[in-house]
Amino acid sequence: MLSLPDFKEKSILIIYAKDYHLKFANENLVMEEKKGDKLINQVSCHKLFCVIIIGNATFTTGLLEQAQKHAFTLIFLKDTLLPYASLGSYTEGNTLLRKVQYQQAESHSIAQHLIHNKVTNQLDNLKKLRTKSPAIKKGISRLKEISVAVHSTEDNQHLLGLEGNASKIYFKLYFQQLDWRARRPRARCDALNTVMDSAYTMLYNFIETHLRIYGFDLYQGVYHRQFYQRKSLVCDLVEPFRPLIDRSIRNAFNVKTFTEEDFEIRKNHHEIKIQSRRKFTKHFAETLLAEKELIFVYIQSYYRAFIREKDISHFPTYPPNLTNPTENEPSCSS
Repeated sequence: MLSLPDFKEKSILIIYAKDYHLKFANENLVMEEKKGDKLINQVSCHKLFCVIIIGNATFTTGLLEQAQKHAFTLIFLKDTLLPYASLGSYTEGNTLLRKVQYQQAESHSIAQHLIHNKVTNQLDNLKKLRTKSPAIKKGISRLKEISVAVHSTEDNQHLLGLEGNASKIYFKLYFQQLDWRARRPRARCDALNTVMDSAYTMLYNFIETHLRIYGFDLYQGVYHRQFYQRKSLVCDLVEPFRPLIDRSIRNAFNVKTFTEEDFEIRKNHHEIKIQSRRKFTKHFAETLLAEKELIFVYIQSYYRAFIREKDISHFPTYPPNLTNPTENEPSCSS
């Protein structure tokens, strides 16, 4: 399996299909202009972790063959940045891992660990705000209480309730300067929710690509319960990283990287303008790439703790806890 030193050399390639032809030459993925066949870029297939293709595209079976051979994933997004397919690298036959997954199905202690990590990161975002109003200070106090209460929950329903309360408090305070109303996934009711949908989707795809390395059953979660066609495990492991995306969104709006001029309203829905989509994709790709090694180590450590059926103290946190036992384990490639 992929080791951290190998992963450090890997790249994520984002391609807008309407602009480029893709082909392979000498085990390189080559990008050329559609008009004039001018070479734009080429990347060794050995250095690819995933390729994100945005917009309508045609491709040959050779693309899939190379993805399988060199173990990189192809992620296809619509022009609106919504995903519709992912193909390519996937570790098959890890029956021991699958067996442990099914035995540990809906493990409440792991679910508690994931949500505690998420609430702690939300709390950290609030603590880092320069100006803290009485409402923010009260919110920080309340999130501290919730982070402790998470460990005393007895069932998933109680945990869901605490997570929902924490997020409601957190979003209102963290995005209050951006005229926050409410979190409405996939409703595209305002610019902020539209950006969140797109950014969280990029995070989701990034986490899924990591999980594919190990051969997890993506549909078997511990916190998000089984639901038809929902990759519940991906939904689980996205949770601790959401505050990372929130911080990136808030900063981008505050420094005017994103403005109202980047959006348009279509059929009562906010959409990112075509000419602004590259800016959004680039911004969040850079956010994830800045943390790519920590994310890799997190998923690797989760796999090791899970398959070895370790106690919860061995499961990773993001950002990593310096006293986390997984930090002291010897490096290995599986």
